[in-house]
Amino acid sequence: MTVSLWDSALFAGMVSTTEMRAVFSDRARIRTWLDVLAAQAEIQGRFGLIPRDCADIIARRAAEIDILPSELAQEAEQVGRPILPLVRRLAEACPGESGQWVHYHGTTQDILDTSAAVQQTRAMSFLQAALADLLEMLSGLAEAHAATPMAARTNGRHARPITFGFKVAGWAAEMARSEARLAQLSKRAICGQFGGATGSFSPPAPGSPDIRRALMQRLGLPEPDLAWHAARDRPAELVAGLALLSAGLGRLGADIGRMSIEEIGELDIRETDSATGQSSTMPHKRNPRDLETLGATASMSAGLPSAMLHAMARQLDERNGAGWIPEWEIVPQAFLLCSGGLAAAGRVLRSLVVKPDRMLDNLRFGWLGAEADRLTALLAPKLGERIAHDLIQDACGDQNVRDGTDPLAAAVTTLATARGLTMGDLSGPRATALQTGLAEQECLAVLGRLRLTAREARYA
Repeated sequence: MTVSLWDSALFAGMVSTTEMRAVFSDRARIRTWLDVLAAQAEIQGRFGLIPRDCADIIARRAAEIDILPSELAQEAEQVGRPILPLVRRLAEACPGESGQWVHYHGTTQDILDTSAAVQQTRAMSFLQAALADLLEMLSGLAEAHAATPMAARTNGRHARPITFGFKVAGWAAEMARSEARLAQLSKRAICGQFGGATGSFSPPAPGSPDIRRALMQRLGLPEPDLAWHAARDRPAELVAGLALLSAGLGRLGADIGRMSIEEIGELDIRETDSATGQSSTMPHKRNPRDLETLGATASMSAGLPSAMLHAMARQLDERNGAGWIPEWEIVPQAFLLCSGGLAAAGRVLRSLVVKPDRMLDNLRFGWLGAEADRLTALLAPKLGERIAHDLIQDACGDQNVRDGTDPLAAAVTTLATARGLTMGDLSGPRATALQTGLAEQECLAVLGRLRLTAREARYA
């Protein structure tokens, strides 16, 4: 029986990638535990805490042994943790006296937290690669349409015009901030730990910060400054950063979805696979499934930081499972959802069709705003900014003006006369809605900064 999307052969691929699910599979998890136990033995042998030949045997047997999840399940349920039954099996596989040195004076949480950090490092590399590809696609799209005029919409209504490139540059800048955030989290929020039962290298457990540092270096992880068994701000911050990425992807999907509905029609998604998004009822209909995925993964990610904060606050003393166990579900889920969102966003952008003619056509609905801006520029020097604004705002409220039956300038003149205001001549050609301000320049400037940052990161 499956009770989650991640374990379902039917649904897992809709919200996550195969590669990410493999990182957090039970088989991968057990292999990582064995790798960490092998590294522990290797470092302890190097520092003379256990016999060097025994350390070599433990590392070799840990690499060779294949332990199935089913072999650990019953004992793990009884003990409440899977490491003890794992250690027993590895020790039994080591000949002679070498088995007694497996997991020498270690603690379960050290192994689980450090193994989780190894998995998170692998998972992060997948996200960072996918995000870099997405940023490259967004940058190319923004550059191609830096000067393509379109209607900006605020609160669902036409505002002053922008360019489509300016809009895409906004998506790209948000994704770039997530890229920078993930790079920071890789150094600050992902790290292992090793310090014994209470993290203090207390007797009889031999050890020191030098051993901890060597073990982290051996595993390619940042070294913690202190044991963090009960201080769970690192995984909480990690989940928050991943949720921000999912939310940004959700916004991108929502924008594209709105712009691609038939009534607006400024974008389209042309699927290359004829079966994608088929309807079981309407033969003509192609549903935008990847846009659904972007919205779903964003929604599912949104509550994860809150759950992590609740768990973090339940930590007591130097260690407490009640605040730790939720991480085993939440942190992998955050990675899985990001992987699904990034994959969906990539497919959307590769299938995206931009329709500049429709964007230009839709701008005709923005004539009233353009004309209001023209009149404001004429009247503000004569009447003052606030009086001019209020006068034109009142005139725009006339239904005949909004319907295009009466010219706005005429309505303004009528109101001004009634209020005893002298304005002078307001005649002139009605303004068009093509003034996009500095949208093109801002778009290209952002793209230049993003590319410079990418080059600096590549050669850092």
